[in-house]
Amino acid sequence: MNRLARPAHSSSMRCLFSFSPALPPSAIAARVAARSCSSCRHLSQTASRLPAAAAAPPLHSSPKVQQLRRYYSAEAHPAASSDATAAAPILNTPQSANAPVLVVSQNAANRINEINKRTNSSKMLRVTVESGGCHGFQYKMELTTETDPEDDTVFDLDGARVVVDSVSLDFVGGSTLDYVEELIGSSFQVTNNPKAESSCGCKTSFNVKF
Repeated sequence: MNRLARPAHSSSMRCLFSFSPALPPSAIAARVAARSCSSCRHLSQTASRLPAAAAAPPLHSSPKVQQLRRYYSAEAHPAASSDATAAAPILNTPQSANAPVLVVSQNAANRINEINKRTNSSKMLRVTVESGGCHGFQYKMELTTETDPEDDTVFDLDGARVVVDSVSLDFVGGSTLDYVEELIGSSFQVTNNPKAESSCGCKTSFNVKF
């Protein structure tokens, strides 16, 4: 019985209760650094075997992002047509020759003025491009009284103002903002967008042409 109760002092038991001497902090830091470098080399080697991704096209192709807010008015130039009029710059702020411009139709201007008259306000229509929709990008429109002096561009036709931020203007430059009345409903729409490869039937989602 004494032999059964006596603990066995085997080599494995001695290993369980034996400790290596404590390492100084400098040695621990060196081991952690070596382990981190080994992981970095592994990730680098793994990434080098992956296929190279195609570079995304830049959103800002013109220096307009660094400029102050620009203000355009169609009253500075005669109307190009009775339906749609391209806005022209009237401020002294330097303008790029290829700066994108949003065309505001007469129907859209009339509708904005009607809304402001009925609500006794002076709101602007903000046009924004967001990711989403059935084609990847979608237009969002809302009335607002706020602008960002360093990022927004304001277009004016007969007192009706349309504001677009710099990123969205890259996607709608050269397009026409119109107000369309249909049997199924009336709404503001972005039409004739040269940056859109295709669009959905609801006229709110589009695919970008690269």
